[in-house]
Amino acid sequence: MKRFFYLVLVFVLTTGLIGCGGKKEAKKKEETKKTQVNQEELARNLKAMKDLKSQFDQLQTKKEKDDTIQKLYNAAKKVLDVDPNNAEANKMMDFVQLYYAQGWIERGKYSKAKEMVENVLEFSPDNEDAKKLLEKINDWEFLTYDEFKKIKKKMTMEEVQALIGYPLEKVKQKDKYGRTVIAWVYREPNLKKKVVLYFSDNGILYSKIWPKDVPKSKTEKKTK
Repeated sequence: MKRFFYLVLVFVLTTGLIGCGGKKEAKKKEETKKTQVNQEELARNLKAMKDLKSQFDQLQTKKEKDDTIQKLYNAAKKVLDVDPNNAEANKMMDFVQLYYAQGWIERGKYSKAKEMVENVLEFSPDNEDAKKLLEKINDWEFLTYDEFKKIKKKMTMEEVQALIGYPLEKVKQKDKYGRTVIAWVYREPNLKKKVVLYFSDNGILYSKIWPKDVPKSKTEKKTK
């Protein structure tokens, strides 16, 4: 009787162990299958992201690029949803942020641009493109009197922009003679007063005004 009891006990234990082993094996297979699926999804998303970047690089106009950059962001995000530490996708996110930062610069919104660039550098401190763009922002954010003196009448908008950067505002208005003029508004670094450049409607500089109550001495760049 005791022998029978022992045999039954051994059978139950053995069956339990086999059952546990079977569950572990099934779980392991499920995890392996899930990993394979994730890898396939990751490879698919990575290819889609790279293909879109290749298309982006071939685009000619700013409008086309503006329309495509959000798609590139979404493609990179899909990769990061599967693999948050993916180096290629994180690099693509940096690229997208710097593109948007450049857009803010062109609107004269330097503080917003700086915020985006600094965010890139927080996670990618060795990003050379971000470093160069931040240097440009710090240089263009304010207009010193030394820079003001370099601006000459009859310069084109393109020449002025290349010299001192994008204005904070662009205002189209009528002068006292009823002519259409375009005012570009900058700020000097000391008292944050407006510095205004006036262009004719054909984009040629004809007047520039330094604020009266700001000394025309050497000025230094200051941050906000």
